Amino acid sequence: MGKDEKIVFQLNHEALRCRFAFESFMLLLERHFASLEDDYKFWFVLQERYVSWLAHMYEFMKLCWAREFEVLPHRLECYLMKEGPIQDRSELPRLIDSLIDDSAIIAVRNANRTSDREAVFSPGFGKLIKQIRNKYYAHPDSERMTLKKIKQFNDEHYFTALSVYKESVLSFAGGDSLSSESKEVLEAFRESLLKIKKER
Repeated sequence: MGKDEKIVFQLNHEALRCRFAFESFMLLLERHFASLEDDYKFWFVLQERYVSWLAHMYEFMKLCWAREFEVLPHRLECYLMKEGPIQDRSELPRLIDSLIDDSAIIAVRNANRTSDREAVFSPGFGKLIKQIRNKYYAHPDSERMTLKKIKQFNDEHYFTALSVYKESVLSFAGGDSLSSESKEVLEAFRESLLKIKKER
């Protein structure tokens, strides 16, 4: 498997994870409006699906830049340090945030061509979606108690995220987009999981 094929495999995988998180979030939300379900477990799962959607979107967008620069994803930061316009490693997060913003601007522009509702891009999308990924999805953080970042994201960037999802993510996760490599990985996972039950 060549470099681009490896990146496309990862793009497909991350896009599908993003899509499934979004679809399960929307199904749960519809269930709430249909039955007015209001228990805390329900809202906990709904929040987890929403955060998962954003976290996978962030990773997908980074993978798009890895493909653009023709580097494997785990080498993206090294590439940007070596080839990018920055002098110091401390500038790297800001550069990645600006790349994510650039992708989001294009997605919003494309979405506005076909949508009745015009999305408006607000600067800071890249930084905030990364913070949500880090604080709510990847690492335990006291920020989870206040939801300050999620509230800010919903107020300023929700329609941008929806534009990125529709214009970018779905192009790698539409229909039956599981690659043969992804199916092999899932089959190996299935066998591994079912083996646990047999060995008990």
